[in-house]
Amino acid sequence: MQSFGIDTTVLDHAVRSGNDALSFARAFASRAAQQGVPLNHVLSHLENLCAPSEPAYDLVRAASITWADARQHTSLQETCHDPLTGMATSQHLVDRLEGIYRKAAVDGTNPAETHAVLAIGVNHVYANDLDAALSAIDIEQALRKVFVRDEVIAALDARSFVVLADSRQANDDVLRVVAVLMRRAAGIPTPHLRIESLPQRSADITNFLVTLSS
Repeated sequence: MQSFGIDTTVLDHAVRSGNDALSFARAFASRAAQQGVPLNHVLSHLENLCAPSEPAYDLVRAASITWADARQHTSLQETCHDPLTGMATSQHLVDRLEGIYRKAAVDGTNPAETHAVLAIGVNHVYANDLDAALSAIDIEQALRKVFVRDEVIAALDARSFVVLADSRQANDDVLRVVAVLMRRAAGIPTPHLRIESLPQRSADITNFLVTLSS
């Protein structure tokens, strides 16, 4: 059986037989949330499966919680990047930085040693906002030729860009490659490039980012 374009055959059988229905309900709710299916439609499907009885409380609760968690995650993924330039938003950059500090606290490591930021300053006068956005697209694509994994590439403003990366990727060789790509692929002849270590404390993240954009 199909519901909202999702094959629910296994779920339907599990609900009617009572065989691990919670697990399949969670999987169904998660998939539905990722596809933008409203929660009331998910619950209506469960009601139809259980008719003429009401669906069990545990089943509804499991589906609802899973749907909410999956939808929150999907919404975050949809909003963490600028839809025009593809660059991470400043808030996403802050979230990633805070995540690094939380993990370091658990692992007993020092973020200032494990990660670094490549700061790129662009001394360029843009004709308008569209001109700045098109330049940002070129810059993002140029940087992605070097940083090809899950590094965060973000714009702090129209002339300040950063890459949050593993400290092992932040070295003079990488700076030279980035400088070449900025000239050839992004049309930025004299970018100002520097490597900055992360602050010792997570409380200093905001001030740290302000200094990078100044």
